[in-house]
Amino acid sequence: AQPWTVMCSYNKVNGTFASEHDLLLNEILKDEWGFKGVVVSDWGAVRDRVAAVKGGLDWEMPGPQERRVQEVVTAVHSGDLDEAVLDESVRRILRIVAKAAETPKSGEFDVDAHHELAHHIADEGMILLKNDGLLPLRNQEHIAVIGRSAEQAHFQGGGSSHINPTKVTVPFKELQAQAGNAELTYAEGYPTDDSFRQDMIDEAVTLAKAADVAVLYIALPTFKESEGYDRKDLDLTDQQVALITAVSAVQPNTVVVLNNGAPVVMSAWIDDVAGVLEGWMMGQAGGAAIADILFGRVNPSGKLTETFPLKLADTPAYLNWPGDAGAVRYGEGLYIGYRYYDAKEMPVLFPFGYGLSYTTFAYSNPQVSAATFKDSDGVTVTVDVTNTGDVAGKEIVQVYVHDVASGLKRPFKELKGFAKVDLQP
Repeated sequence: AQPWTVMCSYNKVNGTFASEHDLLLNEILKDEWGFKGVVVSDWGAVRDRVAAVKGGLDWEMPGPQERRVQEVVTAVHSGDLDEAVLDESVRRILRIVAKAAETPKSGEFDVDAHHELAHHIADEGMILLKNDGLLPLRNQEHIAVIGRSAEQAHFQGGGSSHINPTKVTVPFKELQAQAGNAELTYAEGYPTDDSFRQDMIDEAVTLAKAADVAVLYIALPTFKESEGYDRKDLDLTDQQVALITAVSAVQPNTVVVLNNGAPVVMSAWIDDVAGVLEGWMMGQAGGAAIADILFGRVNPSGKLTETFPLKLADTPAYLNWPGDAGAVRYGEGLYIGYRYYDAKEMPVLFPFGYGLSYTTFAYSNPQVSAATFKDSDGVTVTVDVTNTGDVAGKEIVQVYVHDVASGLKRPFKELKGFAKVDLQP
């Protein structure tokens, strides 16, 4: 793909700061992988500017700082820094400057087309985790919509990832637009902070009792996950867990819509709700996409790109994090993500690659293009997929491999290919 820039991180890798890491930045990234762009630091991640230039960092941010510039000049004059190394970084930066100058500066773009693209991506990427037959919603006369993220869309992460979109769809309004003659009522459900509000739960329970179905919008707040700190657990807030538990106790037709950036545990309530839709950080058009899926205008087709564990202690890094004396051992080695859970034969809540549909699919006639081949050769795997349900749907076919003759210890299975197909019944 040849991106223009690659950013290094703050931490050390095997005792060397990422911004000074000759093996990672020069030998692997630039020489072995042929990266032609610029390596830029994360903001304030450079400890030693001269060592960073030697290690392959081209561009320090924020900058330029007069003191840092003088450090480089002094190092060149003293012979501590080879001027040819500095010249190479300058060349890379100038190439980026030239490419940026060649980029058209029209200042115009199609706002509606961009929004429709965001809508399509959200439709395709959301994942139906549980459905006891309630979804898609049909003929409900009264829908209780609960959760502050139904009115205040939780569509992006916190910190420096924040952007100002041209428009944002509001989930509650999008439900209204597709609900036909159904009556929709709303309760906030939980506050913005970590306080516990029983009055909000009581209000939600009252609405849920009177409705035919309850849709709970549950967004993991920024004090739980954002830039600049690590999550301490995989839990929703105490208020959110209590809210889901109380609502589902009085309304068996309860659907939970999640907005979060990474897995959450659900053991306290997953068995008591009729449906769960994973909406992630859904983007500016995510509110419309949720309504599309809940009402069946779109058949969900997303698959999980990470494993949802049963509890925090099951995660691969749990035994090694936070480490000792500022050092963390990556004890899981190659067994990252689903590879770890497979190796441990560990039960999980939802596995990597999982995702439900409103239809069903059957696989048959799997074939491989060659029975024997060299390590450097590719093979083609084919399989017939049939939509055996009643509605059109998309299926993501996933190909996993296992090396039965490897001299090295390898994961039991590894994803090597996938493709999405759109099938009529």
